[in-house]
Amino acid sequence: MNKDCIDAKLSVRSLVEFVYRYGDLNNEFVSSNSAIEGTKIHKTVQKEYEQEHKEKNEVFSKEVPIKDTFNYKNLNIYLEGRIDGVISKDNYGEILEIKSTSRDMLSIEAYNELHIAQAKIYGYMYSKLYNLKDILIRIIYVNRDTLQSKDFVESFSIDSLYDFFYSTIEKYYKFLILDYNFKKLRDSSIKDLTFPFKEYRPHQRELSVTVYKTIQHNKKLFLEAPTGIGKTISTLFPSIKALGEKLGNRIFYLTAKGSTKDIAEKTITLLREQNLKIKTLTLTAKEKICFQETANCDPNLCKFAKGHYDRANKAILDIITNEENINKDIVCQYANKHNVCPFEISLDLISYCDLIICDYNYVFDMKVSLKTYFNEKKNENIILVDEAHNLVERARDMYSSSLLKSEFLNLKKLIKNEDYSLYKKLDKVNNVMIEIRKYNEETNFYIFEKVPPDLIKYLGIVFDGMAIYLAKDNIKFKDNVLDLYFKVNDFLKIYDIFDENYICYSERAGSELNINLFCINPSSALKTPFKNAISTILFSATLSPMNYYKELLSFEDGDYNMTLPSPFNINNREVIIANDVSTKYAKRQSNYNRACTYIDNVLNSKKGNYMVFFPSYQYMKDIYKIMTEEFSYTNILLQESSMTENARLEFLNKFNENNVVGFCVLGGVFAEGIDLKGDKLIGSIIVGVGLPKISLRQNLIKNHFDNTKGVGFHYAYTFPGINKVIQAAGRVIRNDTDKGIIFLIDERFSTELYQSLFPKHFFPQKIINNPSSAKNIIKNFFI
Repeated sequence: MNKDCIDAKLSVRSLVEFVYRYGDLNNEFVSSNSAIEGTKIHKTVQKEYEQEHKEKNEVFSKEVPIKDTFNYKNLNIYLEGRIDGVISKDNYGEILEIKSTSRDMLSIEAYNELHIAQAKIYGYMYSKLYNLKDILIRIIYVNRDTLQSKDFVESFSIDSLYDFFYSTIEKYYKFLILDYNFKKLRDSSIKDLTFPFKEYRPHQRELSVTVYKTIQHNKKLFLEAPTGIGKTISTLFPSIKALGEKLGNRIFYLTAKGSTKDIAEKTITLLREQNLKIKTLTLTAKEKICFQETANCDPNLCKFAKGHYDRANKAILDIITNEENINKDIVCQYANKHNVCPFEISLDLISYCDLIICDYNYVFDMKVSLKTYFNEKKNENIILVDEAHNLVERARDMYSSSLLKSEFLNLKKLIKNEDYSLYKKLDKVNNVMIEIRKYNEETNFYIFEKVPPDLIKYLGIVFDGMAIYLAKDNIKFKDNVLDLYFKVNDFLKIYDIFDENYICYSERAGSELNINLFCINPSSALKTPFKNAISTILFSATLSPMNYYKELLSFEDGDYNMTLPSPFNINNREVIIANDVSTKYAKRQSNYNRACTYIDNVLNSKKGNYMVFFPSYQYMKDIYKIMTEEFSYTNILLQESSMTENARLEFLNKFNENNVVGFCVLGGVFAEGIDLKGDKLIGSIIVGVGLPKISLRQNLIKNHFDNTKGVGFHYAYTFPGINKVIQAAGRVIRNDTDKGIIFLIDERFSTELYQSLFPKHFFPQKIINNPSSAKNIIKNFFI
């Protein structure tokens, strides 16, 4: 074997599926149980062949592992796979490829090109290994429901298989060599890459070294670093260095909001100016990148879905040959050029990119996660989780599920005259829910000690029934059935990981019943995606209290945590607490005028741009009414509950002007991830301690952590609230020269509890109980 060759490790299946894929993208139904059903059918067929050839004195072997090394041009190709079945006797060999299908056997007139290609690759490898001159290949199709089968048998010579094998490798070679050559350039540029600034900011070098060591040791790092440290460059730079040292294959930079995607992209642009060669891909949600008004992959309705796979590989080759910074605009440009689906092409491009910038759900959400890149066998990714404080609530949502009784009742009525068997199965689930609803007769909600077993039993039955119905041709109400199918599938998947960190409860509203599997502590659910990465860096400006986030985000023995102080001069900000105002719900209205007087005094102390943050939209609107009617303000911008991207940009662009006041909601889109430097923002006024709205779910969290840790109220309300406050306060001081005030209005801010929760850069403070004092302090501060 040539030692100067490039090493490439491939599976037979991935090679064949990439080179020989063809035809349309489609939205045809594929049962989530098809893999399980396929395995059962494989075992059934294998058992039959075992018995048959035992009687013939021939050897039948099932699930035969095969691997070999091949040299092609300057490649060493390590190829491996598993053959469904092999019949061998003397110089005779037969390869079996078993495929389960929902199609009727009469409709299958020839084998699928992908299936025969895979079998021919196996045939060549087996013939080469055992010096066979020719080999028989048998493709067996088996209907999942009827178990009827059809065989296609063909004999191939070793010479013809040799030609087919190397023509396949040639088709893949251009992708491999292009990827290899770029990675060679990448690694060389990484070796020469230096930190893009003349000097490190305080603690920045320490942070970068810690990130690198965390990756080196395959651990997680929980990092709290206030604004100004340079978290993005301090995590990306050492991660890229780790790629150059072969400590990982690619980086996933995960974000919760679009604004942090932009920051990551700008940081990479900065490194490219230092001659870094790196391929980056920013993933955009299907709904936002689709060329159609609604994302529908029906090839009869979408020209980009029609014949997508016939053109996909040419599109990929074009992009990776010519582009390094692959964002939404670039993907759409090439998708239009090659007439392919932009979303599907962007997913294919992951294999050829070094840094993928995307939302949390691509890694953590079981419904949409990139399972091809995150599994135990392919543990090669470094994960960077930006604004990691958001992961707690996002993970709770991703790992929770619920079902409505009405969904089964409505579908039952629709389907009755179409499929009586499915109708009966839906009726059974509906009846089970009627029985469950009886638990809710005295109260609107009921907490179960365990998930009702009858519910799971009959959900499984109706799930299989819907799968059978959806596999049929020309069915009515397909979208209705498919929608409920996916909801039940999600519910059953969550049930599979249901443990002591979950609560099952029901809610009743009239005849409606909602069954919930609520993930209270996502730590156990997050272990699998973390385990399937080389290393994970979770970072935020607000990861306090650190133990709270370590508890909920799956900190394990050996993992690291780090808390850094603010790098900015404390004399450039003034923290003031007005401790004679209560924003508690019972006292809220009686304190409105007092809160407005403080706000008015602050705004008139120093003319400039301010943001005022409120605990809710209603509170904000009430104060807005008083400020505009009684205090005669005309320069207040009001955050709307649902704003388009353009509306958000328009809101922020107003801060390029003078004397603008933005009324916003704590925890909303303007409370984090925005960057208004210099005079664009000189003050952040925060009304209230940011407690989440009292709700059943928050109280369930409270009760759970009361029982397990004795600090339920803090886990459900206090800690999420203070995080919102610190995030909102962080909008003011964005660089070394910024100067501004943080004005906190609530009597609780001066209590021992909240004082202990504030970060170090919130001290020293001035605590006041007179609005006129605010004016004097602020005037003196800005002198």
